[in-house]
Amino acid sequence: MKANNTTGIRYLHIDYKDKYGNKYIVRHHISGKSFVVWRGNDFDLGKEIAEEVAWKVAEGNAVFLDWYDNERLEYLASIGTNDGSIKTKWNRILGKQFGPYKIIGIEEEGPELRETKVKVVCTKCGTKKVALYKTIFAYKNRNIKYCHSCKPADKVYKKGE
Repeated sequence: MKANNTTGIRYLHIDYKDKYGNKYIVRHHISGKSFVVWRGNDFDLGKEIAEEVAWKVAEGNAVFLDWYDNERLEYLASIGTNDGSIKTKWNRILGKQFGPYKIIGIEEEGPELRETKVKVVCTKCGTKKVALYKTIFAYKNRNIKYCHSCKPADKVYKKGE
């Protein structure tokens, strides 16, 4: 009997969590811990990575862990993909609009997404600045049309605007 989350290829699974917006996941479990090697939507690329993981695991869990810690990122870069396991969490916020600000890049990754420093641009005046993601995310439910630099000087703002 075949399980629902398999693709027929060992270590390549269908990711039903949809937390990162990816369809496939390559991972290996050792002693109840899951080591995610890659997440993505390309089946052929996932198959290639899963075969590499299968070779490393066939050599032993110690060899796999050494590869996972030291050579995994270089291997993923050599086949033309990013880390996919952790960095997608930060990459999925690129291009999102919060109030007058649009996120155009990541300046410095923090331990959590909310502590990440992001590069933003005001869509009204084009002013670029660096701010914490939690500060920019605060504009999500507020109806603010102007950033601090392009606010009209002649308009008097009332409470709530």
